[in-house]
Amino acid sequence: MKVIVDAWGTDNAPEPEIRGVLAALAKAEDLSAILVGDANAIIQALREPPARLEVVDAPEKVEPHEKPTDALRYKRESSMAVGLRLLAEARGDAFVSAGNTGAVMAFSLKELGTLQGVKRPGIAAFFPRRGGGYSLVIDVGANVDVKPQNLEQFAIMGSLAYKHLFGAESPRVGILNVGEEAVKGNALVLKTQELLRESGLNFIGFVEGHELFLQKADVIVMDGFVGNVILKFGEGMASAVFGFLKDEMKGRPETLLGALMMRRAIKGLLRKVDFEEYGGAPLLGVNGLVMICHGRSGPRAIKNAILTLRKLHAERLLEEIQREIAAHSASRK
Repeated sequence: MKVIVDAWGTDNAPEPEIRGVLAALAKAEDLSAILVGDANAIIQALREPPARLEVVDAPEKVEPHEKPTDALRYKRESSMAVGLRLLAEARGDAFVSAGNTGAVMAFSLKELGTLQGVKRPGIAAFFPRRGGGYSLVIDVGANVDVKPQNLEQFAIMGSLAYKHLFGAESPRVGILNVGEEAVKGNALVLKTQELLRESGLNFIGFVEGHELFLQKADVIVMDGFVGNVILKFGEGMASAVFGFLKDEMKGRPETLLGALMMRRAIKGLLRKVDFEEYGGAPLLGVNGLVMICHGRSGPRAIKNAILTLRKLHAERLLEEIQREIAAHSASRK
């Protein structure tokens, strides 16, 4: 597989992208890569690019807080735009960016379009859960206003991605709601419930907010407004809890001793809530494999994002999504 990486995405670009790509190439011999960005700066940092790495120049950069509409209009030669154009031209098999999420979404739709039958793409995120493993949560920011048919398609795409990433033959699908009773919720979730009960998916019903980190469901669907709020709340809460713990330990030698005794458990906890563990958030539904990483991503996140895409490419996820969406559409006629 050849992966295309936006070299000007992270807050500390291009070092994390370069080191992440090199680490992925060292991990998998069947991988090759294209780094897209300021070619002079990238080549200078690489000194001697390996044989499986190509550098493509892109003179412009999309800024973190730039409006996606402005980026589309004025940054057509940005690393993001050029990289996705290369993907659309079949110069590569997948694309990774830690840049402006809205701009990645906008350029993906412009350059790639959606898979046939997909109404709207969705961004999937991985939430750690007690007892081990992850839940796939979709959508976490691509669409603030959706219809029941969109949530049904998110469930289909999320189930297929989960199956291939985690080996679950029939992932359990739930809808985030204010209660678990079948009569609770707004019109959106109640209609989506009807569609999912008839979908052939392993639908288990509603999931409440306090169950997001439990083993109740493997795939949890919601609109992008709610999903994005939950994602950022979770990130903030994890940071706050560790901050509270550090505050409580200050000036207390006995707590420091306890922390030393628990260091293995603390390291394990940090691993579970670390977004770099799985790399990034797949943008499901566009006509190409696209992974959106956090702006704070380091080399490990870039490497893991590439390796995740390598697995999805080997499993032919795009073809399977298109096939399943077509089958569900035909069954509705």
